[in-house]
Amino acid sequence: MYLSILVCILLPVNASDDPIISKDLTGRIISWNQAAARVFGYQTEEILGQSILRLIPPRFHHEENEILRRLRADEMIEPYETNWLRKDGMNVSVTPRMTPSSASI
Repeated sequence: MYLSILVCILLPVNASDDPIISKDLTGRIISWNQAAARVFGYQTEEILGQSILRLIPPRFHHEENEILRRLRADEMIEPYETNWLRKDGMNVSVTPRMTPSSASI
């Protein structure tokens, strides 16, 4: 039963045209769909386990630390517009939507 539920959840995620990235509460990337690979240029095997900071320009790293603190406190993060980095160093305009882990189940 668990595998069936997991498959039902993962299939729509991988079929999405929007990049969907999951991170743990330390900021490590734990899932990465095909759209994320297309937009950011990293294949799944290159990016899983890496810090989300790899995608965030250094000038915004302090903001990510605050976001992680708020997520650990189970706070909602409102969507916001920012720029992240592709593998080739080019900027990508993104609007991250983040949900604390307790709200995602």
